[in-house]
Amino acid sequence: NYNEDIFVGYRYFETFEHAKDKVMYPFGYGLSYTQFESRALSFTYDDSIDGMVKAEIAVKNIGNTYSGKEVIMLYSSAPKSKLGAPAYELRAFQKTRLLAPGEEEILTLTFPIQDMASFDDTGVLGTANAWVLMQGAYNVFFGNNIKKVQKVGEYEVAANTVLKTCTALPTELTSRLTATGEMEELDA
Repeated sequence: NYNEDIFVGYRYFETFEHAKDKVMYPFGYGLSYTQFESRALSFTYDDSIDGMVKAEIAVKNIGNTYSGKEVIMLYSSAPKSKLGAPAYELRAFQKTRLLAPGEEEILTLTFPIQDMASFDDTGVLGTANAWVLMQGAYNVFFGNNIKKVQKVGEYEVAANTVLKTCTALPTELTSRLTATGEMEELDA
């Protein structure tokens, strides 16, 4: 039984305060012979449920000697709700081409708005066994690892929006971890 629920890997270590200091190499961590600087150029989205979130990020090799490649990742964080969610969820990533010292590349990262939906199996948001975009602000961040993220923009949802309802399947799971760090008992 996976009692950790959705809090696995970086989702666990970034959500729970007691776990953050235990990480030696954060998700996305890597070494290079050079250094990079990244900055957000734009953040846009198509304001429909079927739309896309898009961020343009400039990445520059600020080293003096070596060429190198860099990976940029986009994360989102969900609004606070009864359902609970990880602090960050990876949505998109892209690697630059080989950049010479002083060279810059603009990366365009996109992901569907629907990817930010959460699964509500118990109906705490109103509809059981449904994918729901929760009401509130979804913040979007970029960075080269989970510990070095910067906010690039936000997407606002006016009301809880059910995207899809699903058929419930029986489970043997009796409890699971919640975003507060407590175990939640489930109906068998």
